[in-house]
Amino acid sequence: MEDEATMNKDNTTANSSTQENGDENTEANGNDAEAAEGGYPYQVESSVSTLLNSDFRDFRNMCELDERYLHLNGEIQAIYESERYYPNGPLTAGEMADFIIDINAYDRNIKEQEKRDPIWLFIDCVGGDVSEGFRLISAIELSKTPVYTVNMGQCSSMAFLICIAGHKRFSLPYSTFLMHDGFMYADGSTDKVIDQVEFEDRQRKHLIKPFILKHSKMTSRKYNMIEGKDFCMTANDALKYGFIDEIVNDIDVLR
Repeated sequence: MEDEATMNKDNTTANSSTQENGDENTEANGNDAEAAEGGYPYQVESSVSTLLNSDFRDFRNMCELDERYLHLNGEIQAIYESERYYPNGPLTAGEMADFIIDINAYDRNIKEQEKRDPIWLFIDCVGGDVSEGFRLISAIELSKTPVYTVNMGQCSSMAFLICIAGHKRFSLPYSTFLMHDGFMYADGSTDKVIDQVEFEDRQRKHLIKPFILKHSKMTSRKYNMIEGKDFCMTANDALKYGFIDEIVNDIDVLR
């Protein structure tokens, strides 16, 4: 009886050890599978890596990292507005700026900029938040990795400024452009409203105008003539004024 009890105890210990080893193997295999499922050709850091692992953004469908495609559609909104109203929506302009910064970090060992694979930004947008838009423009202008912009339908207001910031700018043949001085909403006391109006006026004269002239062939005189108006353009008009570099006549150019 004593020998039988000892044997049963040994079997129980062996089974327990086997189960523990099995749990460890299962956990290891699970980790491997998880790594394989989420694997990318390189590691992306900072806020973009957070987006990749988030539950509220299907980031991979919006922008495949190895292909470097971004899509700016609808209305440009600040990130807190996007999360409030569109929890499952596409990336905001600000998040695209973060993406461009991270791509530059990945490309930093490629010293010759012409050897870097470009980032493609496809735009069909009515415009929107100025601060959020200039956050993306700053990233585009500072990017050593080329950022190519493409007007897929319309580039209006803030989206127009983003489009002309590209290192190379494209447009589909029937796309349209709208350049204007935008609009503002001000509230508060009379003095506060006056302060906001004066700031907007300084921004238009010392930021918007120089930016447009820098990224085009438009003269200061022509700009002053149309300032304050809705200046609509076809793709041919935009090419004439130097707001784009090429009208796409071959779809293969875009990929």
